[in-house]
Amino acid sequence: MRKKERAMIPEECLEFLKAEEVGRLGLTDGKTLYIVPVNFVLYNGRIYIHSAKEGLKIDLIKHDNRVCFEVDKFYGLKRADAACDFAAMYKSVIVFGRVRFIDSEKWKFEVLTQLMNKYAGKNYPEIDKSETRKTTILEISLDKITGKEAHV
Repeated sequence: MRKKERAMIPEECLEFLKAEEVGRLGLTDGKTLYIVPVNFVLYNGRIYIHSAKEGLKIDLIKHDNRVCFEVDKFYGLKRADAACDFAAMYKSVIVFGRVRFIDSEKWKFEVLTQLMNKYAGKNYPEIDKSETRKTTILEISLDKITGKEAHV
């Protein structure tokens, strides 16, 4: 990172990941590059995403399970007299990791519960156990995490 004074410590990165609602998952198969916005939850030191069982995202993961995951927030601009002196106020976190498919119905249920708690609060219909069979849960390891912020 060129501007070291903007670096976030790992604990700040994790808190930011917990708070934000949309992340971007970057994937490749060596030929195709793909980025997709996803809902997610940070739980037990891993990022979890729910998905359909088929599609480009799943195909790419099966070919290469290395991923990049990004979350950011734009807070506004600091204005200046010269256009090129304007400055963005932002926060962003990037995670490099590997994806694995969760097979345990019990663990899938736990992750779906965490996702629902994050996005719906405590007020939602009970998750039917049969829903775990038709849902794919992806787990991303946090092999490397970096964060950067500017509040000028």
